[in-house]
Amino acid sequence: MITQRISYNILFSSISKIISIGLALYGIRLLTHYLGTDGFGQYTLALAYFGFMMAVSDMGLYTIATREISRDGADENSIMNKVFTLRLTMTISVMLFICGSVFFLPYEDQVKYAIIIMAGAFLFSSSYTVFNGVFQKHLAMDRVALAEFVGKCVQVAVIVAVARLELPFLWAVSSVLFAMISNFVLVFFFLRRYISVRWDWDPAYIIFFLKESYPMGISAIATFLYFKVDTILLSLLKDNSSVGMYGAAYKIIETLIFFPAMVAGLVLPLFSRFMFTQKERLQKTLDTVITFFAIILIPLTAGLYFLSTEIISVISNVDDFYDSPRILQILAFVLVGIFFGHLFTNMAIAANLQKRLMVIFISLATFNVVANIILIPHYDYLGAAASSVLTEILVAYFVYRAISKHVEVRIRLQKPLLLLVALVLVFALYIYGPFGGFVKGVYVTALYGVFILAVGIVTKDDLRRIRPSVS
Repeated sequence: MITQRISYNILFSSISKIISIGLALYGIRLLTHYLGTDGFGQYTLALAYFGFMMAVSDMGLYTIATREISRDGADENSIMNKVFTLRLTMTISVMLFICGSVFFLPYEDQVKYAIIIMAGAFLFSSSYTVFNGVFQKHLAMDRVALAEFVGKCVQVAVIVAVARLELPFLWAVSSVLFAMISNFVLVFFFLRRYISVRWDWDPAYIIFFLKESYPMGISAIATFLYFKVDTILLSLLKDNSSVGMYGAAYKIIETLIFFPAMVAGLVLPLFSRFMFTQKERLQKTLDTVITFFAIILIPLTAGLYFLSTEIISVISNVDDFYDSPRILQILAFVLVGIFFGHLFTNMAIAANLQKRLMVIFISLATFNVVANIILIPHYDYLGAAASSVLTEILVAYFVYRAISKHVEVRIRLQKPLLLLVALVLVFALYIYGPFGGFVKGVYVTALYGVFILAVGIVTKDDLRRIRPSVS
């Protein structure tokens, strides 16, 4: 019964996420056509500040709260109310700081007001996401997925209205606010089944909780700096057009990030179980996931690189966003770092290396800021893209090194020579094969899939090894 519930949650969340991605791409297409490069750049910049606010208020509260309420005998209602009180206090403080300081930023008034609207969206988003751990504990993440799906529908509906009625720019930004309000209302409605929410200010518990969570919180801020700071630096060192050009390409990458996060999340319990007691099973699980990621990355990276113009044309007018395909070709390789970065980070958490992760993330966030400051003035958005790729790959590399010093594991590919043949096959078919555009992509992916299945690089036993388990 429990296994079926887990499988249902994964299936429901995955399907709703895929549909949401389709809706998001449609919304982006409407926005890029309606706003143009400058307007979409302003929209992307406002979203970057939304991400900054979420990172600053995170403080690892969700992760540690989930851990605390999952322990035997935990008073779930009391813990979550204390954490919610802390999160709401931090959220309001960050929101007021942003609203008060935004007028000192070197942006036009329209962008400043857009950031204030995003601060309102942040208030609702930050308030409901801290409760995700409750749904996770009760195997009810389908309710969160449903709430977020409805929120995405609301956002796209507002964007459609903006484009058809030719409403002002700030209405487009407000689509995020309306989506977060929708998420907030639905999550709190579903939450009533599990806990009753109330204000509970407990200074002693808050101090204890922050001591536990601060490494994750600082890591979240550092992660934002190497994941989103390029957008803010582009706005300061270049112009809105550069931000829009870069944002259109990066939106494609953002739609794909959920997949490695989902898979890495699925194997985190297995890593935790095997980490210190069953080294052989730990290594075999790692081998399977690494090979699985490699199998996915080969056609995905190649498709983004060779079909960059066709992909950008799906969400924007290529004549206006003329350099976005070149940016996407560079960013295609960032997925290598993102996929393996998620995997090794979760493995490091299972090995209790949170403080080591914090040091790595802070160091590479600093590196990324410096690299962007050096590259953007000379190479504009192409420099920002190159900095992102290098930083993400370094994150994966250094996190893996930290793990390998504490745990006896190493990177191993199953049937590496066959994977190399598959890589060469994909690139050769894209360069010399028949057809063109998305037809070529389907053709290459189909032949690649046939090859992978025929040579048996991943078996059914491998897939069983990384499936969710509750035993």
